[in-house]
Amino acid sequence: MSASAIDPSEYRPEPGHQMQSADMMGVFADDGLLGNNEQLASAFERFETDPRFDKVAIERRMLDRAEKARQKGTAAPAMPSPATSSGASATKGESVPDVIMFGFCKIVFNFVEALKQRFHRRKMIVKTYELFWQIAEQAPAMPYEKFRDLVYNVGQERAQADIERGDTRLARKIEKLKAKASSNSAVSSAKSGGDDNANEAQTAADQLRQLFASKTLEIFDHRAEQRRKLPHNGDQVADGDNKQLFDQFEQPLLRHAIQIPLFSLAKLDHVWCDRLDLVTRDCVMQYMHRLCKVTNLIDNFDPTMKQLINSVSIDSLKAVQGKSKGEIDYNALLDELQERVLNDDEFLDKVSEIAMKQADNF
Repeated sequence: MSASAIDPSEYRPEPGHQMQSADMMGVFADDGLLGNNEQLASAFERFETDPRFDKVAIERRMLDRAEKARQKGTAAPAMPSPATSSGASATKGESVPDVIMFGFCKIVFNFVEALKQRFHRRKMIVKTYELFWQIAEQAPAMPYEKFRDLVYNVGQERAQADIERGDTRLARKIEKLKAKASSNSAVSSAKSGGDDNANEAQTAADQLRQLFASKTLEIFDHRAEQRRKLPHNGDQVADGDNKQLFDQFEQPLLRHAIQIPLFSLAKLDHVWCDRLDLVTRDCVMQYMHRLCKVTNLIDNFDPTMKQLINSVSIDSLKAVQGKSKGEIDYNALLDELQERVLNDDEFLDKVSEIAMKQADNF
């Protein structure tokens, strides 16, 4: 990275051009919004108290569905390794619903918009902001797929580093999962229609993916822990501590983020460096954390869940098509979405399954 790539004056924000925190976007801008919404509070209470959604009931239905799939001789489609994907859909043979991909694009756009506000003199960041939706319309799945690669590959690197430091237990676990996920018998059976071997291979691939995802997400928790030990005022942080914070937690993410075409176009590596003020770097890590967490969440959606999300969203959009913003009853629209979701037991089962998987992996 060339020291002359950016005017040193831009390493500190100009008045009025401070980077907006990721927490300022969306409903989290108002700490009381969720708690003060009676309908949402009622929905959460319903979800928490309904015996259909306690852990035992959910696990029983998971086993029942797996048994039915086994009896039918079918298996879930195999998930390709992100490390070897070549721009295809995240699940081979299946088209990921556009509404999910465009939703992810919106989160990426929030990040680009915040970068544009902070680095308003950087021509390529401004250009990326201006061209963002033209690019997204042509390749809506690209940002998610690239972040999926990032989450997988960063986690894999961190796992390998742990192994090189002597974590033999982790080495055995990864070796075992890789063997199960790529065994010839499992791959062969998956191609021929699937059986228990194919299900075992898919389960192992999912577990390996989640293991690497957990390693990536650890970066943000560990950085936050180290950051809390340093002075809140970045100017008071020692140069050595500042560089260690960047090298240990930020550089591994940047190295992969710059491979994402949007961030390469914006020349993100010209501004995200150890010389950048800590407040801005803290914000950058907030956005990266959000994107990695959402990537991992989407990665746990199965085709049925994706189809339901897409169907509900498209139907709702059709209901307001052609209306001006002033004519749309947003409360009624949200009520409809809430009722459709909360009245679908299978959908809520899948949400619960994902939540349990996430809890088991952290």
